[in-house]
Amino acid sequence: MSKPALKFVLLGVCLLIGSCDRQEPPNSAFKVLHIEAEIENRTSQQELLIVADLSLKFTPEVEEALRKGVIILLRANARIVHDQFIPRVVEDRSRRWRIQYLPLSRHYRLTDTQTKEQTNWPRLRHALAALRRIEIELPPVALDAGSYRLEVRIYLDRRKLPPPLRLPALVSSAWKLESDWYQWPFHITK
Repeated sequence: MSKPALKFVLLGVCLLIGSCDRQEPPNSAFKVLHIEAEIENRTSQQELLIVADLSLKFTPEVEEALRKGVIILLRANARIVHDQFIPRVVEDRSRRWRIQYLPLSRHYRLTDTQTKEQTNWPRLRHALAALRRIEIELPPVALDAGSYRLEVRIYLDRRKLPPPLRLPALVSSAWKLESDWYQWPFHITK
């Protein structure tokens, strides 16, 4: 077999192995359903306010760990990407929430790590429902003419789990709770 043919066969085998190993999140438990963007006049400058509608559901493994005292950190990212030959992130911001179970009161505490606001909920579903509509602020950015995408996603930050749980969570599909990037294309003309 010639060298070019051998390279082609090896490339095909690598692609086949890579596609077999790919695991999708279980039932896509985290989804970004819709996003809106509006310009807000806050203080002396304008900000781009991103409002995202979400659907969040934990797997039984995550719920069990939460009831056993593990604090779960959720992170939402919003970014503006300039569509070029090589896409470039122009601006990127994130927002985080912490969920923990309080065994004495049998409530779930939801903490916004940005505002430090805490709310207590009698059921986990109520705490997740409080995150159905979130806001992320992007600072003003000067955009050149061209095509762009506003992208939003939310995920369970597995890197922030306690060390004994981190490695099993990184390899288990039950802990891979993340949405796809929701993309909203737009074009700037000058």
